Amino acid sequence: MDLAQLKRDYHDRITFVGGVDLNVLEAGTTEKTKEFAEYLLETLGLIGYIFGSSNSVTPNVIPENLKAMVQTLSEYNKKGMIPEKKRENK
Repeated sequence: MDLAQLKRDYHDRITFVGGVDLNVLEAGTTEKTKEFAEYLLETLGLIGYIFGSSNSVTPNVIPENLKAMVQTLSEYNKKGMIPEKKRENK
């Protein structure tokens, strides 16, 4: 599926959840994990998207990859990609 097209077509009707491929978290590099996370965040944003792994975090997940996933989200937030109004409500 084309996530960008789905977001354009259904942004106000559905919420996307997860998406960071468990195979990448278990066997990929930290760079690949960051690239995958960045793609999802840039494509889906954080309005109408709950960022996370595709379905779980298993014992096989490489800790550095999980950390890279979370750091990517943190960096995305620091860039101001979440509207100020949303940040203030936390």
